[in-house]
Amino acid sequence: MEHAPATTQTWTWLLDPSAAHAVIEHASKVKLPRRICRPLDHRRELTNNSELTKFDAAVEAEAANDENMAEV
Repeated sequence: MEHAPATTQTWTWLLDPSAAHAVIEHASKVKLPRRICRPLDHRRELTNNSELTKFDAAVEAEAANDENMAEV
């Protein structure tokens, strides 16, 4: 089993580019499962807290009333 270089502090790779290249090569050889996370792709509604849900509804209703008053 190959081991990564002993250089563990990333700022030291600026002084020794060959160590950085060795770490990149080692990382590319390791077969880790890939997982793509896109948290902004879809909105997830969680309403576990009923008080928070009521507060959110009140704030949104107040904002809607303010918009209606501005139009008049």
